[in-house]
Amino acid sequence: MKKITAFLSALVLLTSMFSLCASAGEYLYGDVDMNGKIDILDVITLNKAILGKESLSKEASALADVDGDGMPTSTDALQIMKYIVGLITEFENSAVIQPEIIQDAKIYNNHRYQLFDIGMTWTEAKAYCENLGGHLMTISSPEETDTVLNIFSQSSKQLLWLGGYYDEEASGWKWVDDSEFDYTNWDDYAPDRQTRNDQTESYMMTYKKPNPNGSNSEAYKWNDIFEDGCFPGEEDFFSTENYCFICEWDDIEDSYIEYNTHRYQLFEQSMTWTEAKAYCENLGGHLMTVSSAEETDTVLEIFSKSQKLLLWLGGYYDEETSGWKWVDDSEFDYTNWDDYAPDRQTRNDQTEAYMMTYKKPNPSSGISHSEAYKWNDIFENGCFPGEEDFFSTENYCFICEWDS
Repeated sequence: MKKITAFLSALVLLTSMFSLCASAGEYLYGDVDMNGKIDILDVITLNKAILGKESLSKEASALADVDGDGMPTSTDALQIMKYIVGLITEFENSAVIQPEIIQDAKIYNNHRYQLFDIGMTWTEAKAYCENLGGHLMTISSPEETDTVLNIFSQSSKQLLWLGGYYDEEASGWKWVDDSEFDYTNWDDYAPDRQTRNDQTESYMMTYKKPNPNGSNSEAYKWNDIFEDGCFPGEEDFFSTENYCFICEWDDIEDSYIEYNTHRYQLFEQSMTWTEAKAYCENLGGHLMTVSSAEETDTVLEIFSKSQKLLLWLGGYYDEETSGWKWVDDSEFDYTNWDDYAPDRQTRNDQTEAYMMTYKKPNPSSGISHSEAYKWNDIFENGCFPGEEDFFSTENYCFICEWDS
């Protein structure tokens, strides 16, 4: 967190007088609407300003400039969104906290479930899961309800978002994954679809304790609620901060393989090395590490299924120890470097410090004996000057690994 002091001093005094800011005199970069937190509304506000539908104050413009280039742009909006969903853990202009993962993923009926103990609205939680390649948890049977109870019991929160919503066009309830809505577990009087300020209760949740508004309410039954999770007069119970959520990934049996008590899964999303590392860690795993020739064969088996030419690996150069390390701190005693690698080239004050591999030999000039599937070092964004058709961030995939 940084203090914006030069031109915010008058505003700081004004907001502290009216208690508009949780921490008097301080503002977070990325908090475009200046409400004391960084969330999806900041992205929406910034995008509206970029499209000319709204104007930003001088102060809000400064807070929106998370990359520090002096101007709020779509690049800043993308960076804020990446922070919200956990793909980056800091901005150029701030220090932020990575979202907390409560437990390792649970597996049921070839689906993976992961609890996130983060207070969000239903829309934000839905976007969070989808940006991780999954969706908000859906429930199709009493047995899957038991899975919910088992995972939800690990949370410190009292309320849990579920992946159900009311579809106005179809005039009925639906699941976010479009699965059949033929099993229900509604609480007493629910759903009642109450309205408030032109909003209607259209989003599904459940609770650890009975609904204080219902005389025959039962814990862990479903209810409908407004998008922010709040209910007038019951803010101590129905508050956005009291919610957690569970992300679900479908049909994982076909999407991962196991080797030596470890699980590996391929992700086709194009990311930098740092983003891919954060992505895996948010799923309770880590970027794949390679400790033997046999594990190299595992890499080849998974990588061969990708449409991409390049693959991030979980190795990086540690400046403090002046040597290469794995992200899981396992021994770095097996190597598979390509010809001339690692050479740790520099460019614009950056150094090749991140490990990758390729399906085709390295096309760079001067590399005459390159081999496919050998390791190389590259810049954090995966690019190399003059070879952008090959070494481009868009050409990368990555594998997440979960240990025994």
